[in-house]
Amino acid sequence: MIRINLLKKAVKKRTQKIEIPPKVWGGAAAVVAGLCIIVAAGWLLKTFLRHKPEKQYSVEEKLKPSTFSKAHAVEEVVDERDDVGDKLKRSGVLEFSYDELSPPERINYEIYFAKSVCDLLTETVPQGVGFRTLAASGFREIRGVTLTASRELLTNMLNGMRRAKVEPLPPPQSVVRPEGKGFQFTFVARTQFGLNLAAPFVDGGLGHLVSRDDLEYKTKELVRIAQKQGVRVTRQPQRLSADAEGKFRRFRYSFSAVSSWPQFVRFVDALHEERIPCAFEEFRLVAQTPQRLTIEAKLLFTTIR
Repeated sequence: MIRINLLKKAVKKRTQKIEIPPKVWGGAAAVVAGLCIIVAAGWLLKTFLRHKPEKQYSVEEKLKPSTFSKAHAVEEVVDERDDVGDKLKRSGVLEFSYDELSPPERINYEIYFAKSVCDLLTETVPQGVGFRTLAASGFREIRGVTLTASRELLTNMLNGMRRAKVEPLPPPQSVVRPEGKGFQFTFVARTQFGLNLAAPFVDGGLGHLVSRDDLEYKTKELVRIAQKQGVRVTRQPQRLSADAEGKFRRFRYSFSAVSSWPQFVRFVDALHEERIPCAFEEFRLVAQTPQRLTIEAKLLFTTIR
């Protein structure tokens, strides 16, 4: 058995006694006492000369005045309205539905409604999609029956309409059915075109409205413009009614014609170019052939009483 480090040798070291003279002890004590006096004096001086901060009072959240939260809420509302105003200035478009517009804004919206529908379909309907019928009423709704060879074309059209804030209603108002080798899409859609305040024919002061004495002349001008654009008038404008609405008077006329789709679009554009303040309150286009459609419309002229 091997034992490792179990026994250790005790080693005794010699020590010598060192004596310190009394004079050395006295000097060391004096030095220590002096250092203590200096430190104590410094601490007292720092304590008396230190600047005392003013006491800070805080109000607990539950004790704050109730008007604080209301003022903050008002500030947020003002900021939000400023944002809306800035957006309107940048875009130039009043993004409200027809029913939310003021009377002058609504009249301007009505005059632009048919043009807005034509612009919508020109921009969103791809080649390969044809309409059997197209109708609009009340400045709030459009309806149509379309034929297309593929669902992809139909999807492109719907996406374009939604981007323009024209949303087809769900079934049964809007449905897709097989039709031969393609598809038939019947739809009813709510419209919200907005009012472009920068448009050339928009006048918030309604200075573009005609007087009652000028109505006959304006209807004749409408027929002249239609014929100039290739629209064949089959029934001259005939007055249907004259109704008072507030400080305005509304005159409604029936109108019938035959044209192609491009001719109808040019006719609507020309009415704006020549400043004829006529609104299409209702219209129905029915395709007879690819190049011929019939037009039945209710025209609306507004005058100030």
